[in-house]
Amino acid sequence: MDDSTDGVTLYASFVFAVVDPFRDVQRHCAPLFEMVRGIDPGEPKRLVPMAVYNDVCAWIEQNLGVASVRAAGSAIGRGAFQRLRREGEIGAEATPAEALAALARAVLTTVQDPKRRGWDILEANDGYVVIRRTQSFNCVMQEGVLLSLVEGTGVTMPRVEHLRCTRRGEEFCEYEVRWLARRSSRMMAAIKV
Repeated sequence: MDDSTDGVTLYASFVFAVVDPFRDVQRHCAPLFEMVRGIDPGEPKRLVPMAVYNDVCAWIEQNLGVASVRAAGSAIGRGAFQRLRREGEIGAEATPAEALAALARAVLTTVQDPKRRGWDILEANDGYVVIRRTQSFNCVMQEGVLLSLVEGTGVTMPRVEHLRCTRRGEEFCEYEVRWLARRSSRMMAAIKV
């Protein structure tokens, strides 16, 4: 996988989506907040280098653990689902495959990458999707992103398996996203998305 970040930028809002959950322990996470000191949270659409985002994610994983970086990914996935729903990219009855396809399209506009890397859907079927990460996003964080995005569609027992990983010498990270069935409309009405 080409994980270069030369000329790759993304919105500052993504950096703060990862960092903000740790504001309560800012004193203990001083190096994390030092990395974003020059970025104004009041300018969420300001473009910042992808390298900063990757460094922030790596610091969280190395210093706070994989559960913390996965949880940050879940928060990003929930926010992405809500944003895509608001913008009409994900309909009320969207399937997980449709939600993941909307994510893949959104990455192409929110991440400014001259090589147009992001996500490729390799296989989609009733009950599962295999998706490949082609951007330099933290691969553990993406487990949380994918899971929470699919949870938003109202399916039963969604899960993500990290099938292939660049950290294990594979060319790309690939994830299998599975679920059992869609919840009933009545049950979905009781769940606030």
